[in-house]
Amino acid sequence: MKRNVLFLGLLLLLFGCSSKIILPKGQYQTTPTIYTTNKPIDSVWDKLVDLFAQSGLSIKIIDKTSGLITSGEYEIPAGYENKSGEINDLNAYIVIPIRKNIATGKFEPITGIATGPYAVHTLANPVYGEWNVRIKKSDTGGTVVNINLVNLHYFAGNAKLRLIGYKSTGVFEKKIFDIIK
Repeated sequence: MKRNVLFLGLLLLLFGCSSKIILPKGQYQTTPTIYTTNKPIDSVWDKLVDLFAQSGLSIKIIDKTSGLITSGEYEIPAGYENKSGEINDLNAYIVIPIRKNIATGKFEPITGIATGPYAVHTLANPVYGEWNVRIKKSDTGGTVVNINLVNLHYFAGNAKLRLIGYKSTGVFEKKIFDIIK
């Protein structure tokens, strides 16, 4: 009986103190980005390899035959929205969900670092992920570039946690488009 009461108390503590996750409200990309250009595939390939090198993105997989470039794990610049839905960093590559911290009453990113009840700002733990870029010839003779962000995660202490509910802001994808257009 004592064990059941203790278990029930633990469940109430865990679920009673949890906060609701609030997904980004703004207009963000919900699918992988696809760009089409009239440039030849070799020109686009060279520009993308240069972009990866100049951006400090290590390349984990590069296969020109299949048109695939996959980055190594990379720290993704992440932002989050305030209660009004305005993103705090217009240069962020992704926007992450927020939650209300029950202890402080403040809204913070789900990757947030606990900063105490008197903290003015909440810091977000870095988010890591990989970019998959697929390049192929289009039916019209140009080139199609498919850009996908995968394997997003962050660390809370020693725990590696999968990031869910994020949206791409399109900032990185726009860099690619600006280079290949």
